[in-house]
Amino acid sequence: MRTTGSRAGHAHAAVINNLSEAEADRVLSNTIDQNSHLMSDARQGFISIGTAFSAHDTVNHSQREYARGPVHPNSAEGYNDRVRRTISGMFHHIRPPHANLYLSEISFRWSQRVVATQARRRTPKDMKQFERFGYEFHRRYN
Repeated sequence: MRTTGSRAGHAHAAVINNLSEAEADRVLSNTIDQNSHLMSDARQGFISIGTAFSAHDTVNHSQREYARGPVHPNSAEGYNDRVRRTISGMFHHIRPPHANLYLSEISFRWSQRVVATQARRRTPKDMKQFERFGYEFHRRYN
């Protein structure tokens, strides 16, 4: 599975049956804008893939480097963790022919997490509009 996405943008995931660099490069090239800035760990397969994009920075986990300034693969690793937790906690098992559909749903939920958080957030100013309705109104309609 390859994961792409931005901190507050859309996530994409694809099942890759052949774990070759050429196949991974094809999936990334079809999914990501060539002007994107890639961030990954220093795995050899990732380094050669990143040459087609405008920038590609890596962190070296084997040397205990997990972030270097703004460079980190944490968004992709967080997404991968969400996939593992969703499969084990919600779907329990997925069959390979349907894996892309499950990944599409997980990607949609991941991409909407910022929107959902903002929709739930209420400021005191937002809550002011509900004060004019009395207790009876809320009891009757909620």
